[in-house]
Amino acid sequence: MWLKENKVDLALGIMVNPGSQPTVKEMVRLGMGPYQAYKMTFACGTPSHLPVFARAMGKLGDGFVVAGGFPDWDDSCPGIKLENELQKKYHPQKFASHTQYNGGFLEAMTQVEAIRLALQKAAFDKLTPREVLENGFYQIKNLDTGGISSTPLTYGPGKIEGVDAVRVDQLQNGKVVKLGVWPCRHLYKH
Repeated sequence: MWLKENKVDLALGIMVNPGSQPTVKEMVRLGMGPYQAYKMTFACGTPSHLPVFARAMGKLGDGFVVAGGFPDWDDSCPGIKLENELQKKYHPQKFASHTQYNGGFLEAMTQVEAIRLALQKAAFDKLTPREVLENGFYQIKNLDTGGISSTPLTYGPGKIEGVDAVRVDQLQNGKVVKLGVWPCRHLYKH
């Protein structure tokens, strides 16, 4: 009610998905949201996980925005297609549907690439964590993830995010809709 009383039309926050669901339900109950009588957009960053939110909320959550997420399982990007194929091949009886599967997949891609690059400079039995960091992770430039991450991944000293832009999605008609990708501001120095 405070938001309505103070004529707020955009609220940004960070919360886990189990918090964003009841918050949006309460907003709808109060007639607040982009498709409600009181026009307002509520947006969160990850870990609100819009694909998870969409499955739980459906059209009730229409208008909710999440930044920093991954594509949903029905996205046509090559990375999601590959993940779907691998899941069907290796565990067809139990599909891992949480969007954080994408995060794990990206982590594996990054780790493998870092080790591959480090092995170009040192033998396996000579690899140290420092070797993998400096000759592996810091050498990753424009690693194509097939659209799983918002941009190709690039790392280096002082450049630990990997991405240079953030994906922003909105729930529309109960479906995750990509609004676009916007540049990261790199506010925190490392």
